[in-house]
Amino acid sequence: MTAGVRYEVDLEAERVLYEGEWLRREDLSARIQRALAGLDFRVSGLGSALEYLGWALAAARPVQVRLMPEDAERLEQMSRRVNIDPRTLARHAVLAYLASQPALEPVPASAAGPAPAAVQPPAAARTAITTEPAAPGEEARAVPLTERKTTELPKVVVSPELGSGGASLRPAELEDTWFKKS
Repeated sequence: MTAGVRYEVDLEAERVLYEGEWLRREDLSARIQRALAGLDFRVSGLGSALEYLGWALAAARPVQVRLMPEDAERLEQMSRRVNIDPRTLARHAVLAYLASQPALEPVPASAAGPAPAAVQPPAAARTAITTEPAAPGEEARAVPLTERKTTELPKVVVSPELGSGGASLRPAELEDTWFKKS
């Protein structure tokens, strides 16, 4: 996989956003075949998007959620209002909630078991900095951090690219909900 390249993926529709267009596996394959038939060998971008889509679909794990009828109806109403698939909206809500929680301790590699050979994470990895109070005597080794921003609290935004309407949708802020930080 191309180092550092990440693509937006719509897991429900099994599409990847490539050069501003949502494409399925078949679309990417057809474009690669057309390019090669026309002796245009510049297909690395298409191949990278196809490989990333395959990785994302293989790595994604389904989670089943049961809702009471009134909650399911609220989810459907919100889904219609923002024009995003209910499953995508539920996934965004779960991710927003998890992002608002403290980081968990990493699982040792021996306890997690080996990763399947066919499903390897993308080369781009995120780095997190965790801070905690210094123990007595550790102050001298402390690394100074930049000043904390005090302007506005962050807002949770649903990514418009993952909606059923594609990249033309405007982000919809989720306000006054259980996962909004105060």
